[in-house]
Amino acid sequence: MVAPAPIIEVDSLGVTFGRQVVLRDIDLSVPRGQTLAIIGESGCGKTVLLKTIIGLVQPTAGAVRFDGQRLDTLTEQELSQQRTRFGFVFQNAALFDSLSIAENILFPLRQHRPRSEAPQHERKMMDLLAEVGLPKGVLRKFPAELSGGMRKRVGLARALMMQPEVVLYDEPTTGLDPIMSDVINELMLRVRNNLGVTSIMVTHDMNSARKVADRIVMLYPLARLDDEQSQILFDGRPEDIDNTTDRRVTQFIRGEAGDRMSELAEGA
Repeated sequence: MVAPAPIIEVDSLGVTFGRQVVLRDIDLSVPRGQTLAIIGESGCGKTVLLKTIIGLVQPTAGAVRFDGQRLDTLTEQELSQQRTRFGFVFQNAALFDSLSIAENILFPLRQHRPRSEAPQHERKMMDLLAEVGLPKGVLRKFPAELSGGMRKRVGLARALMMQPEVVLYDEPTTGLDPIMSDVINELMLRVRNNLGVTSIMVTHDMNSARKVADRIVMLYPLARLDDEQSQILFDGRPEDIDNTTDRRVTQFIRGEAGDRMSELAEGA
C-alpha cells in the first residue's frame, strides 16, 4: 500500500527571536489525513512551530512546504490565499468580543469570499453549529455570555467555515474540565472522520493526545540540550510512547517533576 503524500513538510527548520533560538533543525513530514499531536513542556517551541507551519512566523533557517510550495517564497497575497486552506483553533478561541457568535462564525467567509451568496453562508453556519453540538440560540449571544467549552466549539465552527484541508489546534482542551475536554476530543475525531482533514494539535493533555492522535511528536527546550542533540525526543504512535526508554519523555507523559525542582532552584 502506497503511503499518503505529505501535505506539510518541514525541512531543517530554525526559528530565532533576537538571541533566543526557539527551534533548531526540525524535520517533520505530515501525510494527508493524519492527526499529529505535538507535545512538550512550556517553552519548547510547540506554538512557534504551529505558527511557522501556517506562515505567521517566518523561519530563520530551513523551510516549510505546504502542498509542495515553500511558504517563504510566496507573496503576501499568495500566502493569504494558502491560509484559506487552513483552519486555526486558537488556545482561548480568540473570538471577537464585539461581534455576535453568528458574526464570529461567518467572519472568515465574509473576509475571503464577500461576494458569495449570504444564504449559502447561513446554511453552512447552521450545519457547523449542529456539527459542534451547539443550539442555534447561541448565535445571538456574545462571547462573554458563553462558557469556555462553548467558546472553544464556536472557535472550531469558525475554523471549519472555509472547508479547510488542514486544521491546527493550539491547546484545544486547556482550561476545560475533564468532561468538556473529552467533548472537544470527540469533536476533533468527528472532524477528522467526517471531513477527512489533516490535523495538527499542540497540547499538554496526554489524554487528548492518546485519544485523538495517530502520531505524537515531543519537543524539548533547546536551553536544556547540547548543540548536537535533537530537539525531537519522540516521534511515533501513541501506543509506543509508554515504551520509550528516554527518561525525559517518561517524566513528561507521567507528569513527574524528576530533576526539574532542583533545576528550577538553580535557575532562580
